[in-house]
Amino acid sequence: MQVRGFDRAPAGHAGVRRFGTITAHFVPSSRTADDAIRERLARLGADARNWRVVSSDRQVQAEARSRHAGVLSSEEFARQLQLAAEEAQHSPQGQPAPSDQEIEEWLRLFGGENGPSQPDKK
Repeated sequence: MQVRGFDRAPAGHAGVRRFGTITAHFVPSSRTADDAIRERLARLGADARNWRVVSSDRQVQAEARSRHAGVLSSEEFARQLQLAAEEAQHSPQGQPAPSDQEIEEWLRLFGGENGPSQPDKK
């Protein structure tokens, strides 16, 4: 899974970071994640329909929908991560369950029981 466009990468940490099976792209402080997502959708063209955008920002959601991409709110994504982690712990098959550290990091980034994020105010 690839996730693109996190705002406010720590100084010197813009770029790609891996969290288990998830690859995240952190945007330098000179840009916004919203702009990076819009640019990526534009470059994808018709292939945008094969992507899902995770954002609680209504403008980003509208842009994604206008390009026929899937849309998922940050809160829903966090809920799905929690469910997937619970299911993986009970299932001996499939991909290994994310570590507690990976779960905590994703919940911190997207919100959830252990780390609510602040919604975009646009």
